[in-house]
Amino acid sequence: HERRHGRLRRVLQDAPKATVASLVLVVGLILVTMRPLSAGIAATLTLLIGVVWMVGGAGAAQVKVTFLNFIALPITFGIGAEYALNVVSRYHQERNIVQAVMSTGSAVALCSWTTIVGYGSLLAARNAALQGFGAMAILGEVACLLAALIALPSMVLWLQSRKARAAAAGSAAPPPSAAR
Repeated sequence: HERRHGRLRRVLQDAPKATVASLVLVVGLILVTMRPLSAGIAATLTLLIGVVWMVGGAGAAQVKVTFLNFIALPITFGIGAEYALNVVSRYHQERNIVQAVMSTGSAVALCSWTTIVGYGSLLAARNAALQGFGAMAILGEVACLLAALIALPSMVLWLQSRKARAAAAGSAAPPPSAAR
């Protein structure tokens, strides 16, 4: 009995460390391989937004955090990164975020949908732990999909509008010699 509690205690201590390590490795891989670096940063921010939405959604839906559904986090890191990377890569090819979402959004959404269907089958399980894992994994899928298809384009459009306003303000200012 004590040995079993010791193993469970070690699992509970190791799970957060392993989860953080998986996030650091995924982010590191994104930042090392994606070029330009701004694309890697955009994909990383999108992933982090999706993960925050996932955890917030789990809290709002009162999904209990268990060892099994805790495993959904590292899986979500990899899948969520892929969705963001597909949209960011296309954006850097086309230089138009609306076109990037239109050309890759349906493929990303279909990929997510098939994964959601797979996780959804776990909701029919009689085991509460499997149901919790399915719920947490679905939340991760939906959150990362929305982050890639809504939050990422919104960020890009917002940054583009800020840059355009700054350029317009800079061109409207009198030349330095005229101010004297």
